Amino acid sequence: MHQIPSGIFYPDKILYIGSGCVVNLKKTLEEIQAVEKLGITLKNRLYISDQASLVQPHHILVDIHTTKGIGTTKNGIGPAYADKATRMENGKLTNVKIGDLL
Repeated sequence: MHQIPSGIFYPDKILYIGSGCVVNLKKTLEEIQAVEKLGITLKNRLYISDQASLVQPHHILVDIHTTKGIGTTKNGIGPAYADKATRMENGKLTNVKIGDLL
């Protein structure tokens, strides 16, 4: 698991992805499906902060093409955190949060 908290193995625990995290929605959905295939339910257990930032397609492209040799996963995490830190550049939004989509 890379997106979902490791507490999934404790059925009585609430799981929370907080505002300081960056979330790849595609990867998160894939992990949810994989966990549910194991018979573990996340319904009413997994919550994501509306202030969590989104990994966007351009973050993945930047990661693939600019991080040669440093051993990243090439999932856009580093570039997404960089945009999270700057939030705006030249008056344009660079960091999209989950709450921006709702």
